Amino acid sequence: MKRHTIGIIGGCLLAAATARAAQVASADEYLQVQRFDDIPYLSGGVGTEERAKLRSLAADDNLALSFSLVDGEYLGGAQVSIKGRDGKEVLAAAADGPLFFAKLPAGHYVVEATAMGNSITRAVNIPATGQAHIFFAWAPSSHAGSMG
Repeated sequence: MKRHTIGIIGGCLLAAATARAAQVASADEYLQVQRFDDIPYLSGGVGTEERAKLRSLAADDNLALSFSLVDGEYLGGAQVSIKGRDGKEVLAAAADGPLFFAKLPAGHYVVEATAMGNSITRAVNIPATGQAHIFFAWAPSSHAGSMG
């Protein structure tokens, strides 16, 4: 009986390790740099490990966006639109998680993020070096009309 239990536990541990390895591999495949015209971007951040990996991959990007509810709970799936000073859209994409990074030419931009049916717009100056951070927070859907 003891030998049978050890075999079951060993099999479970092996299955868990295999599943974890597949999860790490899928996170690496999932976190791929994408492009909108000539602008590279990266998004995701579902789970602590993926957020850390994403931040590492995006260390050279000069724009970092974060999406959450006002209570601090992360929010994924925001639609992102970035327009240059002339009003021309330079990037449009859906965020695959609560974090979104892009590498833009230095300059002034307007970033609009839409989630839960509401848009929030922020102006940002992208530096020649360093990283600009913008935090977007939406009220829960019962109060969503108050944000803008």
